[in-house]
Amino acid sequence: KVVDDCLEKLYNAIVKKMDGTLILVGDHGNAEYMGDKELGSVHTAHTTNPVPFVIVSGLIAVPMLMQPDLGSTLVIGIIAVSMYFIAGARAKHLLIGFFAALFLAIILITSIDHVRERFTSFSNVGEECVEDNCWQSKQANIAVGSGGLFGKGLTQGIQKSYWLPQATDDFIFAASAEELGFLRIVFIIIAYFVIAQRGFYIANNARSNFESLVAVGITVWIVMQAFINIA
Repeated sequence: KVVDDCLEKLYNAIVKKMDGTLILVGDHGNAEYMGDKELGSVHTAHTTNPVPFVIVSGLIAVPMLMQPDLGSTLVIGIIAVSMYFIAGARAKHLLIGFFAALFLAIILITSIDHVRERFTSFSNVGEECVEDNCWQSKQANIAVGSGGLFGKGLTQGIQKSYWLPQATDDFIFAASAEELGFLRIVFIIIAYFVIAQRGFYIANNARSNFESLVAVGITVWIVMQAFINIA
């Protein structure tokens, strides 16, 4: 109930703040007050033609990719595709986009050194991986494993003090797992599933397509950001 109330207040605040921009969607003002036929025609026009989606998403993602900020680019891409899918995107457009993204990822991994190093450190944390590239992943695995079922106790973690970098942000889950243990840290994961369930419930019961897409975007953002960091 508390999670549901918090998410609903967040969604309502964002919808209220962005409400004025909806006047640009059609000639009849706010999408919430547009007729079903008019709203359907606007909705269909934007989901059958993927070009506007690609352009807008590219304007946001490409500058981040050039920084380079691969993590934020991945999160933004997942949010955009999720909202586009819920909006009614055609399967063939999503399939073409998937293969295009896969092709681009292969090019980036094979041609850019730091991208290849990050991919290697994520996919191969064994002894064959170069120590400098896999240091964070290895120390995170040690932290999670050393916590066992019940953990070492709050403030008793060793990895965060000496070995685990970024223990207060990127690797906070690993640091927490060492202190809380598996039986307690699993409730953090369950909490994110609850947030996802309640967020999609709110999206499904929204009054307009705009509010539904806002709810989906925020829910995917919160949940996917969490699980990317956990992974």
